[in-house]
Amino acid sequence: MARDEGESPLARAAARLGRPAKTVDMPGIPGTKVALWAPNEDEETRADVEARRRLTSQFKLSALDLSLAQETDLVRREREIELLSLVLRDPADPSQAFTESSDELRELISGPQRVSLIEALEDFKRERFISRTPEEDLELVRVLRDMGKVDGVLPTFLTSCDTGTLRRMVVCLASTPQTPLSSSNG
Repeated sequence: MARDEGESPLARAAARLGRPAKTVDMPGIPGTKVALWAPNEDEETRADVEARRRLTSQFKLSALDLSLAQETDLVRREREIELLSLVLRDPADPSQAFTESSDELRELISGPQRVSLIEALEDFKRERFISRTPEEDLELVRVLRDMGKVDGVLPTFLTSCDTGTLRRMVVCLASTPQTPLSSSNG
């Protein structure tokens, strides 16, 4: 079987599909749209490296300081900014970056905007890669309805869920045909 020189089956499939993008509202800037790319492994790694590089050069963190700071908000914020600088795209032409640099993002967006963009990115990644069947959706709706029949169970359960899980439940509930919560035969 003939194969394009230098192209693996994965590369050919990726080229055929193109790079998926999702356009969302730019938080905090009414009337502005931004496209998102789901980050690939290279972009995730580059974001990690650039965040560490900036923390060591800009803030003079030593290797020890950096290793101790791994799970802090500072490292998380830096990584998110670096990642956003790679995956925020021009909605008119997603092959073009939305921002000139991560420094531009740091100067022009606030913390709540960064958080909203990261949440939109996480939603996009989930939408692309979580496979669901109609049967799974119906089962989730059934379980949630059953929980709602016992006082206090559903609210307690819902407060323990992360935002991604809550979003999935809302989507399932909204997309499932309505049936009566209870049936009484008299």
